Amino acid sequence: MNAIVLFFKNPRKGHVKGRLSKQIGEDKALGIYNQLLLRTLKITRSLKKEHDVYYYCDENENVFDLDNFHVQEGDSLRDHIKNAADKHLKDHEKVVLIPSDCFDLTAEDLEKAFEVLDQKDVVFGPATDGGLYLIGLKNEMDYLFESIPINSPNILHFMIDELSEKGMSYSLLETRIDVDTEDDLRHTDLNF
Repeated sequence: MNAIVLFFKNPRKGHVKGRLSKQIGEDKALGIYNQLLLRTLKITRSLKKEHDVYYYCDENENVFDLDNFHVQEGDSLRDHIKNAADKHLKDHEKVVLIPSDCFDLTAEDLEKAFEVLDQKDVVFGPATDGGLYLIGLKNEMDYLFESIPINSPNILHFMIDELSEKGMSYSLLETRIDVDTEDDLRHTDLNF
């Protein structure tokens, strides 16, 4: 069986969407985050019959009463991703990791990622801001998470360079909207 890993923060004012909060205020940013998180939870719940789904939160309060709830392990986003990927690759053929703030993520994107991994070593979902909304793996690749600046707008290019150096194959899914700024919101139908 394959695994989907969703990373999220518990929705609290002042705790989520930092850049967006500075532009539209903490209350509105929290409302946006709630909309994004609920959309993503709905997608992952719809896939539970086909895949194991794991939820990794930044704190030990399971406010959504989720099965397979875990606290993110490590001191940084890089650690959280690497530790969850390594853990679930031990007993799953393929692992797809996603954040909670991709506006137009679909269940089909997740299914497509698993299909691509039949032929490629890694699959990426590129975000419009140069970041990522999805990483899919079928083998541990700790080197992808060691020296690459994980919050860089060039993360995709860094990871592709690293894979190319190692002779590993990859594929890109369709580009999606990662909502971090007010400008990103203009490309969505989110209420704020």
